[in-house]
Amino acid sequence: MFNFNLKKTAIFQAVRQGRNPIFRLSDFLKNVFFLLVILFLIIFLYGFILGGFTDKSLLRLAGGAIIFFDLSIIFWLINCFFNSKLKEPKLRVKIEEAIKSPEEYNLAEFLSFESAWAVLRAENNTSRLLYNLLSQGPRHNFIFYRAMLVPKEIKKILGMGKLNKVRLNRQGLGGWLHSDIG
Repeated sequence: MFNFNLKKTAIFQAVRQGRNPIFRLSDFLKNVFFLLVILFLIIFLYGFILGGFTDKSLLRLAGGAIIFFDLSIIFWLINCFFNSKLKEPKLRVKIEEAIKSPEEYNLAEFLSFESAWAVLRAENNTSRLLYNLLSQGPRHNFIFYRAMLVPKEIKKILGMGKLNKVRLNRQGLGGWLHSDIG
């Protein structure tokens, strides 16, 4: 038997921290503040070149651009920290060792951030897990293509939520997928 406990891993902590509004919104806020920098600089240059603004107004525009630039850098650093340190914690052992003796190691430690997020949101529901993996985009689609499954069709079937059993036509690998959605 193997050990799989997501709540005792570093990646679980990263998923929990990812819910924090500072980390969740850092990429969006970085972009918003950078656009404000560009806007303030365009207005500043317009007023400086054409002389349409007073010196006090130009100083305020330049100051606003500098403040928004600083905020943009701060949120960029927060985003970089989250992506490099929290989303990718250091593993204690290599996956090759864990595969040789899976009962000694927690296999949930080897999940990526997105996979851990999907497992956590699934709440022991396999259909929801499949749907979460499919909704994350093309990054996990290779798993389904390896099993000769079409991700768009599976997502459409799971999204319906009306079927209890769905027959999947897999070339040479025919089988039943039992859906927990009802």
